[in-house]
Amino acid sequence: MASRVYILMARKILVDDVGSFPLIEGKRDAFDQHYLKAYQVLLDNDVSSMLDNRGLWLHVYEPIVHSFLMKLQTGLDVVNYPQHFNFYGQFMRPVALYPSSSDDMAPYLIDETRAIIPEVKILQHYINETPVEKLGIPEFSASRDQVQLKVCITGPIELYIKSDMGFTVYKEILQNFCKTVNAFARNSIINDKRIKTKIIAIDEPSLGFIDLFNIDEHELVESLALALENLPEDVIKQVHLHSLRDAQIPLQAKNIDVITCEFASDPTNMIERKLLEQHHKKIRVGICRTNYNAIIGKMIEEGYSVGTNYEDQIKLVDSEEKIEAALKKAIQHYGEDNLPYVGPDCGLSSWAPPELAQLLLKRVVDVVRKNIS
Repeated sequence: MASRVYILMARKILVDDVGSFPLIEGKRDAFDQHYLKAYQVLLDNDVSSMLDNRGLWLHVYEPIVHSFLMKLQTGLDVVNYPQHFNFYGQFMRPVALYPSSSDDMAPYLIDETRAIIPEVKILQHYINETPVEKLGIPEFSASRDQVQLKVCITGPIELYIKSDMGFTVYKEILQNFCKTVNAFARNSIINDKRIKTKIIAIDEPSLGFIDLFNIDEHELVESLALALENLPEDVIKQVHLHSLRDAQIPLQAKNIDVITCEFASDPTNMIERKLLEQHHKKIRVGICRTNYNAIIGKMIEEGYSVGTNYEDQIKLVDSEEKIEAALKKAIQHYGEDNLPYVGPDCGLSSWAPPELAQLLLKRVVDVVRKNIS
């Protein structure tokens, strides 16, 4: 199904990002304090109500819009909303605050009418209310005429193991997490003239690194499929992994179009091309490292000093040559037809200031533009 969408794109391989982005220095505490207040306001009011509340406008609306514009202006083809709030708390806190009436049967099921992502609503409002020329989107971006939005949601397995449940899996409770994730996904679908939800991605960074008990592989396959069911056919469904050790699980899951993984930081993190083709899946690989602390550690090991000023921090970003080498290696292994998207390995929350994260994204975009027609 998803292959029909890829044919419509001008460039064979598009660039997307994974999500998190650094806040402007000094904004963190105020953002965290106001985020759930904004969530509550947006449940029963439209976004314009936030503009009448100076705290919500200044500490939530403006930072989200500012970060999204920084991403958009790099030329990314598909842009993930900037994830500034805690990766788990963004979804776990609403689950606790707004449980379903059937939550008594098993916990961690949200009232699906209360499952929202404030960033999605804010960006829908901003894009629809702002002239195209003010957005500063490069002409070559697939988002130029209609902003292509990516929505990343913490996956059900990841939420389960970070809850009080741990690594022993009770199927009914995992299914509730899947239904909860699915509610967030379905409520994040936009299809306006100016902005469209292009990708829904569930983030499962622990899958492949952990062992789960009391559940078999087939049940995990069904769980991932459940988390992404009943979404429009023209929305690409991704699952983001760090390791491909357990790639056979999403490979077997229906409702998943694209598996994504870190590749730049570990070029051995691969699966065979024939496995993708047998299961009718595509893959998205990271072609620029984002593991900030590991990069610094490696440089220190090699005898380089790492300064804290901006000029020194720029040296941490992979060179265009390194990014190009990763891109070419991925194409050689998987083939262009199996690589609809590439981008940075993972999110960029550690890459402060925001201009540093923006530079990294732009460097990836520039390399793909030079090498892919």
